[in-house]
Amino acid sequence: MSIQSEQFAKNGLKKLLFVAGSGLFAFSAAAALTYGYFQGKSYRQERSQWVALQGLAAAENYESCRSQGNALPSRSRFYSEAQTLVQQCSLGLARQHASDQELTEAITVALSITTPDGQLQNEAQGLVTQWSGQVVKQGEKLLQAGELDNAIAVLRELPPESPTASSIESTIQGWQKQWSQSEAAVKESTALLERGQWLSAKNQLEGVASITYWQQKKKPLLEKAEAGIAEVARYEAEQARQRAIAAAPRYDYQPPPPSQAAPSYQAPVTAYVPPAPAPAPAPAAPTISGFDRQVESLYNSYVAQGQNSWDAWIQACQASGGYIVDQGPQSGCAP
Repeated sequence: MSIQSEQFAKNGLKKLLFVAGSGLFAFSAAAALTYGYFQGKSYRQERSQWVALQGLAAAENYESCRSQGNALPSRSRFYSEAQTLVQQCSLGLARQHASDQELTEAITVALSITTPDGQLQNEAQGLVTQWSGQVVKQGEKLLQAGELDNAIAVLRELPPESPTASSIESTIQGWQKQWSQSEAAVKESTALLERGQWLSAKNQLEGVASITYWQQKKKPLLEKAEAGIAEVARYEAEQARQRAIAAAPRYDYQPPPPSQAAPSYQAPVTAYVPPAPAPAPAPAAPTISGFDRQVESLYNSYVAQGQNSWDAWIQACQASGGYIVDQGPQSGCAP
């Protein structure tokens, strides 16, 4: 190759390298500008989302604050701050539910607060405990009004993570037991009152729980039982008084014989002749004993109070301290 040709080739190669270098530099610059443009756009979008999120929190639009804050991607520059704000909005939303008496919803939202901010989490836990206690009181109020099923339903709406959840089932079982016992006691007492067994009816009512609903059911039954007991006590006291009067000794007044003046002469002495024996008195007609009179009187009293004949007979015999000899057509009461 001639010297001119070699020089021409070298110049051409330099020119080619220059052009290639210029193109690569231009491409790199364009890429950098494009990357910077998109980075800036992403930052502006994320910042706009963050500003909007702060506005929702300030306007107390806590539901939207939570949903939009949780939708923010974790790669965002504002992700950490947004999550803290979401937790604050959650507490605000829980308070709103509580003020509307939506306690179960308030508890559920408050339990979702898991921020490492100890102060915020402690506040949320304290409110959960407070609201859970209010839910239990709502159930108790329904129970006192006689709405057992609704009371149980209210308690079972509590989230399992609430602090009172572990004792909910035992509370419900206690309510159900009290309810069954009260129902059985009222039913049995009513049946005893219909038979005139006043004392047994009163004793049966002691099984009624201190629930307002059942205490209202108990009150008229107890009044009827006590009235019956008082009536029987008055009757028995009167019978005892009559028996005491009949058994008391009687003294008939006998006036002294008129005084006689002594005779002016001495009576002749005669031989003593004993008087003839007086005839024996005829045996007295048989009478009803005091025990039988008492049984009969109590029987009449019980029948007058509305008992049927057989129950009145048994109760009168037992109240007199006796027992039934035969429970057939020829029954009797022995002391």
